[in-house]
Amino acid sequence: MEKNAVISVSNKTGLDILVVFLLDKGYNLYSTGGTLKEIYKILGTTDVENVHSVESITNFPEILGGRVKTLHPHIYGGLLSKMSDLSHQQEIKRHGIIQFDLVVVNLYPFQEVVSKGVSEDVAIENIDIGGVSIIRASSKNYNRISLLTSPEQYTDFINKYINNELDNNIRKNWATIGFQTTAKYDTAISEYYQKSNNQSNNQSNNQLKLKYGSNPQQSESSLSWSEGDMKPFTVHSGNIGYINVLDFLHGYLIVREIEDIVGIPTAISMKHTSPAGIAIGTPLDDITTLLMDITPETRGNLTPMANAFIKSRNCDPLSSFGDFIVCSNQVDVETAKQIKRFVSDGIMASSYSEEALEILKTKKGGKYIIIEANLDYYNKIMKSGWNENKSIYGIELKQRNNEFRLSREMFKDIPENVFHSLVAANTSLKYTQSNNIAIAYDGQVIGIGAGQQNRVDCVRLACKKATRWINRRSEIVKGIFTNSKKENSKFQDRINFIYQFLENQEYFIEKTNYPLVLASDGFFPFSDNIIEANKYDVKYIIQPGGSMRDKEVDDACEKYNIKMYKTNNRMFYH
Repeated sequence: MEKNAVISVSNKTGLDILVVFLLDKGYNLYSTGGTLKEIYKILGTTDVENVHSVESITNFPEILGGRVKTLHPHIYGGLLSKMSDLSHQQEIKRHGIIQFDLVVVNLYPFQEVVSKGVSEDVAIENIDIGGVSIIRASSKNYNRISLLTSPEQYTDFINKYINNELDNNIRKNWATIGFQTTAKYDTAISEYYQKSNNQSNNQSNNQLKLKYGSNPQQSESSLSWSEGDMKPFTVHSGNIGYINVLDFLHGYLIVREIEDIVGIPTAISMKHTSPAGIAIGTPLDDITTLLMDITPETRGNLTPMANAFIKSRNCDPLSSFGDFIVCSNQVDVETAKQIKRFVSDGIMASSYSEEALEILKTKKGGKYIIIEANLDYYNKIMKSGWNENKSIYGIELKQRNNEFRLSREMFKDIPENVFHSLVAANTSLKYTQSNNIAIAYDGQVIGIGAGQQNRVDCVRLACKKATRWINRRSEIVKGIFTNSKKENSKFQDRINFIYQFLENQEYFIEKTNYPLVLASDGFFPFSDNIIEANKYDVKYIIQPGGSMRDKEVDDACEKYNIKMYKTNNRMFYH
């Protein structure tokens, strides 16, 4: 049976080997413009029986300076016709269409060209039209057509052909590569247009160009959401980067879930994709009021959202410097006034009052990042769930989101403030790097031990951070803070001084004043974690359970009078 191939390539590497092989195997080759000239050059003659121009099929010349070469029914009929469809075969015969078995196509080097800083006219002329269409048509009909989109595939094709190994699985794999090639190509073009139109800070359809990736040298960075879906958020000001997005998305999912469960506005201070502090917006106590420079008059005017922000910031004010703030509810004037006092990169909230928005827009000379979450989008996606994908090294991982949540019914025998702490601590695990331990007190997450390779180190790290928070509330530190305030030192300088003081002290207050809540994203493999937690006066633990040594762990909790809750749901996040 006669075999036919379409060859139209921009990158002509390896074409000499492939062409000679195909002619030796009896293929008829149909080619275009520069590719046809290259084939004649390889063969040393233009008089080759099995080499033809595409024009000999279409009976129509290349036009518009080569912009139109292959866009013709005699080409696409030969690509899309199905051998198993009788009506297809009757039409093919009636119109004298040649059916193709092999397609060798690669695209104009658009990405390479635009990376050289060429004019828009030059960039446009390097957008491939016919090649993309041929790749898609061939990929769609992989049951019959072998598609090669890269010179790197030529040797593989030759070897499989010689060994009689060309089957549907191989052709389907090449078709998949074809679809991936055109998808990446279209993305590069759309990003180019977005950049050239100075849209780096505007949402266009379902895509947003980012300032840069994790590092400034990773300049090609963007985010997108499902075509046709409502926008998940609006950018009111500022230029967002990759890490900002991770911070405010993770932060918003945490604080919204906490508010959904406890019914109180919640705030989080995010720093490098992990919480520096989380707090539920119950009223401030006297010590927090002092440490956060809140006047009695201001304290009386604070809303639950403002209380949540101040308390979240006080969890670890050293780490929160330059953070990303996320609020579960509307940012009102009092909250905005408090936020303006501190150094941060940006904020996300469910909404803003008009006056609050104007206050925040004055930060950082108008460059402060202000994101407004779409609560309707949040409610919709929480109802349907979502896929979490990670693409790395050409490999894509996919999983469904973690839907497990706590509820009040699970904890009927504990005070409200302990329930708040259990919810805040366990929810924080959901979007924070594992292994992870969270320590909470009175609805505030005051210590996170994230990303460690063993759980007992996580416990130590989280508990030490919590102890530092407790020690900042001691009489000696309150005295230092009050005296340094009288000297008119800046707030952050006072914070830095106190942290340095505590680092060099072995002074600890009586731990029994602060019964702590500990949440673990995985089970405890040994009782050493419980022994360590007891050193810091942990009185409540919430964890998945399921360890072979659960009884040993339970016995240790009973020994130290620690109340244990098991959720049967692991909370790993990577």
